Amino acid sequence: MFVLLYQLSTNPPLNLNELRGRYGDSSRNEMIVKLENGVLTVRPLIARGEQPLRPAGADTFVLEERPDLQLTFLRSVSGEVSALRVGADGSGPGLPRLAPSRVLPGELLLQGKKLEAARALQRDEPEQAVAVAQSFARTFPSRIALGVACLGELARLRPRDPEAAAALAEALVMAGDRAGARREYTRCLELDESHFRARVALGMLDGRGVAAQGWQLPFTLDQLFRAPSPDELRSVTKDWASRDLRPHSVAVVARGTRPWGVGTARVSLVSHRVHGS
Repeated sequence: MFVLLYQLSTNPPLNLNELRGRYGDSSRNEMIVKLENGVLTVRPLIARGEQPLRPAGADTFVLEERPDLQLTFLRSVSGEVSALRVGADGSGPGLPRLAPSRVLPGELLLQGKKLEAARALQRDEPEQAVAVAQSFARTFPSRIALGVACLGELARLRPRDPEAAAALAEALVMAGDRAGARREYTRCLELDESHFRARVALGMLDGRGVAAQGWQLPFTLDQLFRAPSPDELRSVTKDWASRDLRPHSVAVVARGTRPWGVGTARVSLVSHRVHGS
């Protein structure tokens, strides 16, 4: 996640002021475009960091560090900017320009309206509601109380959703409420006994004082980074020397594209065998 900057030149190739606005189709796929002090800024709704942007053609910009990532402003037949296309080759989906009166649920969350945001997410973006609130909590840890409140309301609205309970538990750990986190992870397992993250998290939480902040490791860092003994080195070397880790039966199961940050990424799902048959 990043902010994109374009510094005005003496003779700007286009009117940057007309590019200002919000573009998106959901809270997880929204870009904010601003022009302040001669600088055009573009950032995902829930993001931190910044990267410079340079022009690469008519209504088109690229990242200085990612010249393969294009951002192109699309225009209607009347010439008005109507959408923003983001993609590695300029062929990504166009994000429609949002009307000033339309506020997406994620924007409510950034405004501090935690309960309104949770209800709007559940109503308008149910398939990604938990992911949006969880991304907010992870991206802005200094506002973790807001993230906890939103995820708590989503968990109340989705009482049979194990992911809602797990996301709330993770936020509670970040907030230092280990007892609350243990409660929500337990509830997650009651809804889905095979939930791997909840099982691992409970294993890390069990038996440790609830007064501590966040996670506690069951070992010290000195123990973790202590130099191995000669016997340990010999044992590990012998063990690995006897293993055949060459992959067998390699096959591409599927190919496709997925959203990645502000662009798209080509993804291949590959299967293989190590040992076994």
